[in-house]
Amino acid sequence: MGSRASDVVAEIVIEQAEERALGICRQTIQLWLRYVDDTFTAVYKDDTDDFHDHLNEQNADIQFTKDIEDNGKLPFLDCLVSHNNNELRSTVYRKQRHTDRLLDE
Repeated sequence: MGSRASDVVAEIVIEQAEERALGICRQTIQLWLRYVDDTFTAVYKDDTDDFHDHLNEQNADIQFTKDIEDNGKLPFLDCLVSHNNNELRSTVYRKQRHTDRLLDE
């Protein structure tokens, strides 16, 4: 485990990288949401690769991965976000391997 300050320092570093990346971005960002180190971003399909490269150029130590919606659906955290007619809806998301089994107390 790291120091208690690690969370604060990590938040400051990612926030600075985020502000810089979005401030000089050439693409139109429709939506940008972040929870800790997970981001949910909406950009035009043609700009996806360029925007991903732009994010990864900001800091060599922070490299983003990307998942692209499939059939208008994208899992994010524990939600399944559905995109239809410019409207977003969310439901609870469970992986296909989910067993509904809980740990005994």
